[in-house]
Amino acid sequence: MTIKIEDLRIVIQVEGGVVQNICSNSPVPIKVYIVDYDTECADLDELMTTCDGNKFVGHLEEIHWNEILVNSLFNSSKAVAKE
Repeated sequence: MTIKIEDLRIVIQVEGGVVQNICSNSPVPIKVYIVDYDTECADLDELMTTCDGNKFVGHLEEIHWNEILVNSLFNSSKAVAKE
């Protein structure tokens, strides 16, 4: 399946302020880096620092291919936008 870049769609599922899942309508393996600047409860060994000195916790995630879910959510959002 080939998808044009302008047709690429990504859904980020969040629950309780925590990213639970990231999926797209493309089978292409895409990696994303999750950055959380809320470091109040982070362990010291989890903390990283940006080049400008900001502390954060981060981790790499791979986007999962779930074309049916992504298209369903995007189509639902279009229906709401038209109302």
